[in-house]
Amino acid sequence: MEMKLLLLLGLLSGIAGRKFAKSVLPKEAFLLQDSKEQLKDANGTKEFVKVPGKGYCWGANNDEDTSRRIIHVSCDGARALCQRDCNCVAYACLPTKPGAVLYTDSNCELGCRNIAWLLNPDLITKAGFNELNNWFADGDCYKLACSAGHKVGGNAINTCTPVACPQNSAGEDVPSGCTCYAGYSGTITASFSNRGYTGECTAVACPKHSTGANVQSGCYCNEGYSGTIIASSYYPFYSGSCTCTNTSSALLAACSAGYAVGGNSTCTPVACPRNSAGENVPSGCTCYEGYSGTITASFSDRGYTGECTAVACPKHSTGANVQSGCYCTEGYSGTIIAISNHPFYSGSCTLTNASSASNAD
Repeated sequence: MEMKLLLLLGLLSGIAGRKFAKSVLPKEAFLLQDSKEQLKDANGTKEFVKVPGKGYCWGANNDEDTSRRIIHVSCDGARALCQRDCNCVAYACLPTKPGAVLYTDSNCELGCRNIAWLLNPDLITKAGFNELNNWFADGDCYKLACSAGHKVGGNAINTCTPVACPQNSAGEDVPSGCTCYAGYSGTITASFSNRGYTGECTAVACPKHSTGANVQSGCYCNEGYSGTIIASSYYPFYSGSCTCTNTSSALLAACSAGYAVGGNSTCTPVACPRNSAGENVPSGCTCYEGYSGTITASFSDRGYTGECTAVACPKHSTGANVQSGCYCTEGYSGTIIAISNHPFYSGSCTLTNASSASNAD
């Protein structure tokens, strides 16, 4: 017993060079040092992860100024004690000899007013020691790491609680399993990450020939297509499709410029459009006399572009248009005749007497 107390005093003297009064060690610390039976009885609901570095558990400010107590046990003993202590969030120990620190407010001996680490174990970022007093230089720090799919509860009684299923998924919680909603793709896997899981559920885009924000919000078949898209939990995360309802539209894509799909589902030449003459659009169409414009074969639905537009009656004449007939106004004489070349008429209306000239313009 005296030897154990001496080792304890050595450990205490190495904590950041601080001096403190000797305290009585709990009886269970000695019992757990080498007792496998006692270790088996320890509550193993907590898991711990080793932090980088060697020495005591440290925060960002290179110190361990938090609630803690010293125990003379092996690393296994320290782990078991921390597991059994509801308030213990970390422990530091020597891998080759007895000597450990429990970071808890249970039977606290040092820094008892500071429980920041107990409220947030993530404040423990590394292990370190004081170069002037390096008795614990070989130590390792282990902080609370919940099982996959769990997170530390936000209070001094640090327990691991299951993480709720994330957005766009359903299930009891992450450890029990989460499934993406119908219309969403992805996998939620329990992990030791800060949020307790990896993966996400992403909305699936509307399939071909349909429009909408996504499958879950609703997809509607485009014009010329019919069908129903229903969100599903299985790949490709929707069922149904949009099929073409206008077979001529599908065939039209295979027709040459100037052709359309005929009643017997074959490509037939498009007739020359209104106000034009010719065998058909592929052969060429010319606007009637008195009309301007050009008809060009194309792959559009109607098989051509352009149109023939009636030319207005020229200056000093009246009438609907050149093709319908134009007549010179009073005081003017002449003849307007529709032709096929620019300006699509010939002739003009000229003054007939000097008196009209005085009133012109």
